[in-house]
Amino acid sequence: MLKLIEAMPEFLKHNEVIIKRNITKYHHIGFSAYAPAYLTTTENINGYYDQMDFEGKNVLTVIGASDHIFNAILRGAKKVDGFDISIYAIMFYYLKEAAIKALDYNEFITFFYNQLRYFNKETYSKIMPYLNPVSIPFWNLIFSKKRPEEIITWPCFLKSSHLFFNIDLTIKKQQKISSYLVKENYYKVKEKLKDVEVRIFLRDVKALDNIDGVYDYIIFSNIKDYQDAESSAFDYAVERYLSKLSSSGEIKVAYMYYSPSTKDLEKYDVSEIPSYSRAIEGVGNCPHYVLTKKKSI
Repeated sequence: MLKLIEAMPEFLKHNEVIIKRNITKYHHIGFSAYAPAYLTTTENINGYYDQMDFEGKNVLTVIGASDHIFNAILRGAKKVDGFDISIYAIMFYYLKEAAIKALDYNEFITFFYNQLRYFNKETYSKIMPYLNPVSIPFWNLIFSKKRPEEIITWPCFLKSSHLFFNIDLTIKKQQKISSYLVKENYYKVKEKLKDVEVRIFLRDVKALDNIDGVYDYIIFSNIKDYQDAESSAFDYAVERYLSKLSSSGEIKVAYMYYSPSTKDLEKYDVSEIPSYSRAIEGVGNCPHYVLTKKKSI
């Protein structure tokens, strides 16, 4: 299994080529180490995190746009392990983590959500000393070679198509689904980051076996949607990971952006939504569902 630090030299060369050739479109198919990172979450994280008890708990979660991690920390998680197949997602997590440590609330929101000032170099200079060392060469490369206003539309980062507003309004929607972006909660996360243990892994979802730990929650977002429909590898991995749970632990197997039909559920290897998998508020009149598996019922 290639470790992040081992993957960085080739990753940096890849980005140097993108910048030199002024590549503006994403050319990689599927999810890989060079798949783009999402800048914003598309899930109603509050909708199901508020139904969970994170206080003092151990969590393993996909990194995605990083919000699964920070919302778990906000709610009292003791230890959070994050994984992602995308190096860009990991780099973006380190940027957000450093920004929370370095910036006050208004600076953070302006840097990530204000279309007139996002990714500005002056603010980055405040963030850089707090970055995880492995990510510094990448972000220094970006901020030294690219105009900040281009970074948001660079092929390595995606604004979500689920958020149809312009970026100024996105923060209002994001605060409703991601609690740590509310001012008072932001400062709670800033304080909690001093004590919580966070580990970051470059991993495919089907290759988490050698991450040491026992977890109260394992969270897979909607990764299942991007797995080969004819393959049972993801389902087999989920069954293996049940052994990584505490006695009352849960795997949030899939976040579903709709009310699933019987046919829809076939790809999740279930015939019906278990009674302990709850519907949460979605977009419009369509509820979202989070499919859950437990070690013991």
